[in-house]
Amino acid sequence: MKELSVQEEAELLAQSLFFLLCVTLLVTCWNTVRFLKKSSLGFHLNEVWKCAVPLLVFGVVSQLTFTWLPKRTYGRYNGLTAGVNTSFIPSLKTLDLERDQELIEFHDSLWIADLHCDALLWPSRQLLTRNDFGQVDIPRLIEGNVKLQVFALVTGVPKSMAYSENYPPSYMNDSVTLKHLVELKPLSTITSRLARALHAIKPLMAAANEENPKVKVALSSADLIKHEQMRDFGKADFVSAIISVEGAQVLDDNTQNIDVLYDYGVRIFGFSHFYDTKYGGAEPGARKYGLTAAGRELLQRLEEKKIIVDLAHASSALIDDVLDVATRPVIVSHTGMRGVCETSRNLADHHAKRIAQLGGLIGITYFRPAVCGHPEDPVQEIADQILYAVNLIGYEHVALGSDWDGAVQTAFDAAGTANLTRALLAADLPPEQIHFIMGENVKQFLLNNFA
Repeated sequence: MKELSVQEEAELLAQSLFFLLCVTLLVTCWNTVRFLKKSSLGFHLNEVWKCAVPLLVFGVVSQLTFTWLPKRTYGRYNGLTAGVNTSFIPSLKTLDLERDQELIEFHDSLWIADLHCDALLWPSRQLLTRNDFGQVDIPRLIEGNVKLQVFALVTGVPKSMAYSENYPPSYMNDSVTLKHLVELKPLSTITSRLARALHAIKPLMAAANEENPKVKVALSSADLIKHEQMRDFGKADFVSAIISVEGAQVLDDNTQNIDVLYDYGVRIFGFSHFYDTKYGGAEPGARKYGLTAAGRELLQRLEEKKIIVDLAHASSALIDDVLDVATRPVIVSHTGMRGVCETSRNLADHHAKRIAQLGGLIGITYFRPAVCGHPEDPVQEIADQILYAVNLIGYEHVALGSDWDGAVQTAFDAAGTANLTRALLAADLPPEQIHFIMGENVKQFLLNNFA
């Protein structure tokens, strides 16, 4: 018998529970109607039980479907790489202080930024709570010394989640639709991908609006400067957050919706995700075409508003077309290098060079198969990708793009970012270059190109 993947297992479980929920709801309603009809003729204890038992089952199944299932799915999708050596440090708190004092001091001196995570896709846990499942939350970012995190909005994923030949899914063939049904999201998020994005922003904004917040949303270069001044004066330890979108399907085929997203705080825009849109092709898409006429209009609008363009997941044709006409630097927020791991998910060398020539950034991701080569040492796989990119395009254009909580397995969670610092030091990369790769490049890029 074929072993089910994590995704197939989660979908089967969700569909089974949802079916059971519907059946118990129908039985409960039927018995309730019968009970109400008979109650006028006299009280019958057995009729009460016929009504109460299905109601109890309905309550239990509801709890499983809407509380336990999302948390279980979140934890199963976003774990640590199988076979990771447990000697890898999970966080700075567990380091041997005497043996690793030099590493601790160096890691603490870094300004670390990460260009991509999908934490907003999983509302079954609170951002401000340190969780024992998944890969990222605000306490773990602070513990890992991550000063800036880009939070992406995911609005459409075909059930196949393949790396090739994906067609645009109907709403009911979209994993995000099923997820929103299970989580009892507002009806508007079922029928509109823009509404999904706006709804997903709310938990982050709520966390940022708390008194003495541990996360602050940056909407401009002025905000980033202000955040740095607050850190310099020691007023607070917090994470700067930037909001991005992953895939132009979020626009619901209306380019003017970019203004709505901008007003809600979006400052990075990814053209592509798992499938082609009216604006351009995706590398996992079925047709993989380039920039369309609508896409050129969108690109012009993005540049006018100084929204940073992200070419992660973009088709080769789309990357070429955007680089031919773009007047501002672009990023690839989370990718591997195809010169290290030959997979369509990764960026080709000639594209990396063109992006660097335009002044752009490439965020190296943490998951397999985008990284590869060391079955027993997944941290070294990430380091190898970084070293390759540095040799190819220069350290000034290399950054981090973990893809934490992106339904992937990673070598370490946000609290364990020192794992990568250690690997880069062990590779004899100059400390000054490590400073830039771990975050200074992102800081300078944003200060120069942010709204």
